[in-house]
Amino acid sequence: MLICIAAEGGGVCPHFGHCEEFALFRAEGEEVRLVKRVPNPGHAPGTLPPMLKEWGVTHVVAGGMGNRAVALFRSMGIEVFTGAHGELLEVARSLAQGELACEENVCDHPGNHGGGHCHG
Repeated sequence: MLICIAAEGGGVCPHFGHCEEFALFRAEGEEVRLVKRVPNPGHAPGTLPPMLKEWGVTHVVAGGMGNRAVALFRSMGIEVFTGAHGELLEVARSLAQGELACEENVCDHPGNHGGGHCHG
C-alpha cells in the first residue's frame, strides 16, 4: 500500500490541491514508513491524480477534496479518504490498520465540491 497524504506542516492539509507537499508512506504489514515528501507542483484541475497514479499511489488522504478529484482518483483505482486530520505518520498508520477516523470533508469553497467523509 502506498499512501499519499496532502500535507501542511506536520499534519493533514484541509484542501488536497492546495497542500504544501505530498507525504508518501509505504505500509507493509505492521510497518508504516515515510518514503518521501514531494512539493506540490501546483493546483491545476485533473493533473494531480494521473501523477500520483504514475507514482504507484494506492490511497489518498486529505482534509477535503472536490467531487471531481474524488471521482478521477476512483476511476484510476485509487482509494480516497477525506475529512482526515492529525499528524501524518499517525494518520498513515491508522489507515493501514483500517482505523482511520474522519470527519466532514472540509473542502468548503464554491464549485463542484462536497462528497464525503472517510470513504475509500
